[in-house]
Amino acid sequence: MNKKKLLNYSLLNSFKLNKILSTSSIIISRTIYGLNWYTISPLYLLIAKDLSIKYGELGLIAFSFLLGAMIFQIPAGILAAKIGNKNTAVLGMLILSLASIFSGMSWDFISLLIFRFILGIGAALFFSPAVHTLRLIFEKKRQGYIIGLYNAAFSIGAGIALLTWSFVASFTNWRIALIIGGILGLILTFENHVTIPNYRNNNRVSFSTALKNKTIIYLGIATSGFWGLNYALTQFIDSYLIAYKGMNENIAGMASSITLFGAIIGNIAIGEATDRIGKRKQVLLLSLILIAIVTFLTPFIDEITLWLYVSAQGFLSGAIFALIYTITMDEINIDETLKPLAASMINAFNIGIGSLASPLYTYITSFISPEMGWFSIAIYELALLSLYRKLL
Repeated sequence: MNKKKLLNYSLLNSFKLNKILSTSSIIISRTIYGLNWYTISPLYLLIAKDLSIKYGELGLIAFSFLLGAMIFQIPAGILAAKIGNKNTAVLGMLILSLASIFSGMSWDFISLLIFRFILGIGAALFFSPAVHTLRLIFEKKRQGYIIGLYNAAFSIGAGIALLTWSFVASFTNWRIALIIGGILGLILTFENHVTIPNYRNNNRVSFSTALKNKTIIYLGIATSGFWGLNYALTQFIDSYLIAYKGMNENIAGMASSITLFGAIIGNIAIGEATDRIGKRKQVLLLSLILIAIVTFLTPFIDEITLWLYVSAQGFLSGAIFALIYTITMDEINIDETLKPLAASMINAFNIGIGSLASPLYTYITSFISPEMGWFSIAIYELALLSLYRKLL
């Protein structure tokens, strides 16, 4: 009897250790993943000078990355169903890391665009299989918490890149700075290969079950306006505060930092809260409406209300991302094997449709006014949100 208890205790400890190692591996990888999304952002001016790129062409670098990420979202979900989450995620991390390294070796504008496109492919392959693996590791009652933590890790990585990578480049150069991000990713790639469990489901499934699922389609389209609004905010809030509100660069940079910190809290807090109270779809709808209202208020902020504004934007954006993917993983009725494909479809809709918000903002701001620029993307978010009624 004592031997049996000892064996059970040993097996339980082994299971807990594997769970901790696997979860830590994925969360740290997600952090480095987020870092490699944004290591290039503080380096644009250095890259433009070195490669003789016109300032107006810099937007194509980000577009190239997003294009790769969007096009390969659905193939990533299908690949995960065929070869497993682990193999797909590790392949994605490998491609992302190598593409970051080769971005640092770019010899001209076109080569840089190609490598950023490939980096987008790697990002697409990693995301949904990794988050689905966490879903399988954790019990149902903790889904919101762990998916919130997964998204919070992205914000941490993005924050590290945005706040420190210009300093990294100042001590080295922009090429070495990008290569460092890639090397960190390679280290995690090999660690993931050893640590992440290889969950496989041999069920024969029809991909059309997910591809034609109306809940997935409506959720992806209804939340794409938010994705675009949030992306435009992260890209343009600094320059707006400096150019139109007369704030200095230090204040603008600090505001961006608080947005990221707010997102970390929002991801974890709302993920945890909705594990307890449920009603995720209702909380998501309320959050989507609130972030549109906060965006409408952007032209009216000053140096006092700025801090409340960026805290609210960050918290709400984190909460929304946590809820979107928790609903996708936990509440959409499709075969477990197709869950990564469902998350990939959400991403594809979000990026494909949401990407229109940034040019909408810049066009309206240039030709009408910055106030109307913010109003336009808030209206864009609410217009697409009208589809959400089909989910309730």
